[in-house]
Amino acid sequence: MKGQLGAKWLIRAYETEDEIGIWELCKALYPETESDWEQWLRWWRWMYKENPAGAPSIWIAEHGTKIVGQYPLVPFDMKVGDQVLKVLQNIDVMTHPDYRHQGIFSALERRALDEAAKAGLHITFGFPNAAAYPGHMKSGWFDLGTMQVGLKSLNWSKAVRLKVRNKLLSTILGMGAAVAFDKVLFRTRKLPPREEVEVDVAARFDDRVSVLWGMVSGEYPIAVARNRQYLNWRYGSPGNSYRIFVAREAGDMSGYIVLEHKKHDDLRLSYIFDLIATSEATMHGLLSMAVESCRSNETDAILYPLIANETYRHVLKNNGFIFWHSGHFCACSSSLHVPKEFLAKRENWFVQIGDSDMR
Repeated sequence: MKGQLGAKWLIRAYETEDEIGIWELCKALYPETESDWEQWLRWWRWMYKENPAGAPSIWIAEHGTKIVGQYPLVPFDMKVGDQVLKVLQNIDVMTHPDYRHQGIFSALERRALDEAAKAGLHITFGFPNAAAYPGHMKSGWFDLGTMQVGLKSLNWSKAVRLKVRNKLLSTILGMGAAVAFDKVLFRTRKLPPREEVEVDVAARFDDRVSVLWGMVSGEYPIAVARNRQYLNWRYGSPGNSYRIFVAREAGDMSGYIVLEHKKHDDLRLSYIFDLIATSEATMHGLLSMAVESCRSNETDAILYPLIANETYRHVLKNNGFIFWHSGHFCACSSSLHVPKEFLAKRENWFVQIGDSDMR
């Protein structure tokens, strides 16, 4: 396929052996990131070669023999209304620091989305960072707002460092926050009984999770289809150690939660990546087990970024989570069959951080 000429560069489709050039682009853009070639390549192959939803579409900007930009589109099976469609997520959009402000992002996006539409793939969603967000808006994407981040602190003097970097000030504020939130706001909250909910650790998902998704998917107008193949791929990424807890009632799977413990500087953080349940009682049981795991790991704070219905917010508040907003979420569509008004309504979307490429 012929490339598209730019001022100094060429737009073309990904070719085998491009990985080395993409790796060099990553290092130029994120020199502070600690990684090595083998580790990165294992992740790259997992993301782009092993996805059960199909092969990605990756578009490259090249100057001579140097890769100076990329725009990948990764396929997902997504429930949209009463149908399951193949949609795309754009991730790892990059422009080399020496080639910014030359129109590379716009040229890559136009080519990638045009070719996707020709292939019958008309809906794309993404989690653009601050640098990429303005470009998406100029290209006609619709803004679905920021992710709502649920925070449960297990150590307020450290948790406030997520917003306050000064250690002395954060310690003082943390003491006040502990009194305000733990002692006043949450002291009278009673969780519903969960004696009938059994929660166990699981290494992988089995076919029962596909049955579970079939039971609850009607509650989510737009959501990535959470079948066994997808979940085992998503939470089997190399270099990560996700913890999966599965809830059962009367022997049947009634929900699951996925979390991972991470360390950022001197902060121990745990992220909830995915949570699905048939009832509020099951959600409470899963969250309780997750918090236990976090306490055992000496976690300072639990973070849960999502866009979800009021049930999630209600249950999280009852479990001691507070909220702020962070991170953009947006989508675009050239579909003639799915109304843009339906896709542009934030309340129709169910999105968790596990639906992104966060690792």
